Amino acid sequence: MSGINIDDIQLGDELGRGASSKVHLAILGTNGQRLAIKCLLNVHDKELRKQLRAELHFMEVLAVQGGG
Repeated sequence: MSGINIDDIQLGDELGRGASSKVHLAILGTNGQRLAIKCLLNVHDKELRKQLRAELHFMEVLAVQGGG
């Protein structure tokens, strides 16, 4: 999913929250696709950024395998 313009995303209800982030439902305005958007609460935390990179890698692997 590349080439998404942030202005095309409509942020909706909060779906969940953790110690370092919260997740919102979002709608992609160009086609109505429903997405989950993770909003980081402390982007300056090095450990959090490391964890996020690992999470993004995992999601990339899932997408390549057809599970995402």
